[in-house]
Amino acid sequence: MQLSQVYDSVRTKQKINALGAQDIEPILNAKNRRLRELGRSGQLTPIWCADYASQATARKLAKAIASLDVGGRKQYLYYHFNGNHTIGFDVERDKSGVYKIFCFESAADPKHMEALDLLYKELAKKDLKFEIKSCQSQLQKDEFNCSVYNLAVLSELGKYAHAFDYLPEQLEEEVSLKATKEIEIEKSITKKRKVKLENMDKITWVKLSDMPTKVIAMGQSYQAMEQALKKSKDFDLDPAVFIQLHKKKYHYDQSEEQSTKYINQRRKHIMDKLDVSIQPILKKSHSKFLERLPLLGLINEGKIPDFHKEITENKSMSLDEKMTYIEKLFFVITKKYTINGYFDSFEKIKEVPPHYLKSLLLLRNEYLCLLASKSRVEYEEFFKNRLNSSPLKYKLEEHCEKIPSVIGVCSLSSLFKQVFPNDFVAEYYQKQDSCGDLILKNPLTGLLQENALLKPAEVMEKLKAFEKEYGDSVGLNLFVHSKIINFLDEARTKYNYHQHYTRLMKVKSGMNEATMLELFESKEYSVVPVAYIITEDNKLYFYHKENHPKLKAVPIDETNFQEMIKTATQQISKSGKKPEEELSLDNEQIKVVCFLDLETLNNFCTLASHAPYSPGELNNIMNLLVLREIYIQYLSKILSSDKVLAAKTWCSLKRLHLNFLDVVQKDVPISSTAREVIMKLDAAEKDYREHQNQRNLSFQKLSTALTSAAKGILEKGYSFFKPANIKDIVSAYFSKEPEEQCGEKGYRQENHEALGFKLSIFHAFSGVGDRWISYERTKPPVKEIDEFDWKFNLSIHKDDLSKAFPIIAEVANQMNLGLFKIMSQAQANSVQKIDSKTMIGRELVIYCNANPELDAEKWIDILVQIENCFKKAGIRTSTATCPASNRKLGKYVSYTHGAWTNVRMDVPFAEGIKETALEDDDLFVNYEYDEAAEAPRKKMASKKLN
Repeated sequence: MQLSQVYDSVRTKQKINALGAQDIEPILNAKNRRLRELGRSGQLTPIWCADYASQATARKLAKAIASLDVGGRKQYLYYHFNGNHTIGFDVERDKSGVYKIFCFESAADPKHMEALDLLYKELAKKDLKFEIKSCQSQLQKDEFNCSVYNLAVLSELGKYAHAFDYLPEQLEEEVSLKATKEIEIEKSITKKRKVKLENMDKITWVKLSDMPTKVIAMGQSYQAMEQALKKSKDFDLDPAVFIQLHKKKYHYDQSEEQSTKYINQRRKHIMDKLDVSIQPILKKSHSKFLERLPLLGLINEGKIPDFHKEITENKSMSLDEKMTYIEKLFFVITKKYTINGYFDSFEKIKEVPPHYLKSLLLLRNEYLCLLASKSRVEYEEFFKNRLNSSPLKYKLEEHCEKIPSVIGVCSLSSLFKQVFPNDFVAEYYQKQDSCGDLILKNPLTGLLQENALLKPAEVMEKLKAFEKEYGDSVGLNLFVHSKIINFLDEARTKYNYHQHYTRLMKVKSGMNEATMLELFESKEYSVVPVAYIITEDNKLYFYHKENHPKLKAVPIDETNFQEMIKTATQQISKSGKKPEEELSLDNEQIKVVCFLDLETLNNFCTLASHAPYSPGELNNIMNLLVLREIYIQYLSKILSSDKVLAAKTWCSLKRLHLNFLDVVQKDVPISSTAREVIMKLDAAEKDYREHQNQRNLSFQKLSTALTSAAKGILEKGYSFFKPANIKDIVSAYFSKEPEEQCGEKGYRQENHEALGFKLSIFHAFSGVGDRWISYERTKPPVKEIDEFDWKFNLSIHKDDLSKAFPIIAEVANQMNLGLFKIMSQAQANSVQKIDSKTMIGRELVIYCNANPELDAEKWIDILVQIENCFKKAGIRTSTATCPASNRKLGKYVSYTHGAWTNVRMDVPFAEGIKETALEDDDLFVNYEYDEAAEAPRKKMASKKLN
């Protein structure tokens, strides 16, 4: 990381927030230079992994430790699983070859113990002789100074020849830590993960009081410091006097407690030194920018240049040079004010001087106009591949619209429609995810005001204008109508109200409203938001926390009142309780009778001609009813183009549009036209459900028949039919429509116990385009495996998957392979269409640890057999080169590891295996791809020259 990048990162964390590994690395490099100049031993190294390999940190630390020569010593700032918590290690390899490892932790974070347990296992795997001592000091009381603490403690240890010599030979250990077998580690605010520990009893646990005085004196709690000093065998002064001197030395101020303690001042010292180091570099860099970008100087002076004249009409620059100039100018400003483009808060943006913000908007508009002047092929390629790295990705307008001095610049989406052909604009919004300020704006946004009633005519006017602008063909109209449904959904969420659980309550007769309200405000009933209250003398009241007044009498005649009681009685009886008991007050003044279900509430409100809402809620409901009519109208248009899409949409949302109380619907009733549409939508939904059920039933019958047939053949002893049946079974399963592979309750599993395998759908959480088919051995069953371990990927052309699946299933069955997964046809088609091509060449996955008994040689034999069968059948590859994250072994086969592909699929194999410290675990390191033979071969041993 460059010094300027570190400075930007650290500057945002000047007083709080943990310093990450990339923040601390240049600081460690500077410290190492000073240590070398002073002739001190030890070298400070951060241990972390790239984000895609965060789970490999313990393995990486173990590898670094194992590489130490006899007599060598290093210190490590370790970031467990790339988290924000730092742990310090001082490691020395003594003359006898034993690794002396001292671990320091500042805050009693449970990740410390997990890290030690994993490190112990990794070192034991390598058959190393080692000894670990650790101190869980609890010096740190804040959440952000762990790196500074470890840097301070390791620096102190580094002053001495041997870290272990700095500790007492005889010490009383922390018994509770030594006996720990399980810990819980926070995953999020609400979730924790349990971790079993196996090696805590093999570690020597050093108490803080046995650490050197200088380390004890780093604590953020003076009370804890005093207790540790009292217990310290090496400390012979009065702890209270020492602490007073300590406070005086560091100018401790109780009113600024967390900025005047030792560790906070040490952090400030680091920041101050960084400031001193960076300023000359930043000034020099800025001067160079001013030379290359003279317009930047004008902007810095508070002026807004005429960018169209100075750049767009500048004949001395080519089109590409103009766009590059704008990019540089734009990114210099965004970098200066750390504008990220997507998640910037208004508070952050409003701090940027307005003339800079306006310059950004104007520069971006010129950039878009220049892009539009390129050929269609060129700008199509730009929007496909380079949009997200350009100024066009930035989302600025939402915040800038709130700043008066920045208003007046043409919006990016409006300009986009002006300068590009209409068909391209429509195609872009239909086929690509729009980003930043290019995103299609909801035309209804201006109408969605607080406490204002929507006017149907105004809503329709906005939507029809949008239709006219973007829809001009059947295909585009379907897209536009679907988009309008989304806009209406956004509007609906704005007006969504919380349907409170309305209570039915009863009070004594003769109680006045003030007394009644006082009871509602009491602690016992303060949680009641909404309630209907009946009195013993047959009066009705309504209570709502947000109303003014909160309690109000509801006029009702005796007949309707008795009907309400009858309705409540029926609900109570259905719940299995006795109405006379529930409605009786006995000696109570007030009582909650029940929660009114929706049917009972509807009857109550109808009988009382009363809506149980606050004015704000009622206003929102009226707006929802207006939107409902329009929503049904546009869903009718989708129904005429795509019956299935309309049925699915209606199925998921109709309850939200129809579940209103009768008392509020009477003011905005569903029109007769909308009722007819609802009948058609209900019929379409019914057809869709019946079609799905029929497919599921057909698939179930076919699956049962195939399994029974296979079982019968095997029972008769005709073993030579086995491969043919496997072929028929997997071919039939692969060729099913997506709905046929899914049951009502989830994804269909097909067991073929007689043949020793089962088929199922895998990882199908985002629709038809993300389905895989899994083949798993059942005899013997596959033990739980780690899918993010070593794996083979096979490159298979999408049109040959149906031929390849039966072949590999037969080989897997014969060779007892545990688990492989193959893309569904829809998935294979999908990966060819998307911009990212990282999944091409991974059409089939074989998991190595499903067969732990196989060594490299046996695996190669199986892979060669599969490849020969593929070649014989004329199976084509999906790509001539294997995925970047993989290493090629055969024409079809490559291999990789989940440690670096779990998060990203584009990390090169050589980088990934090094970053995750798995070089020593590479089972196929001695094999390579023979291009001539199109097959794996063993590497030839290199001959030494005499």
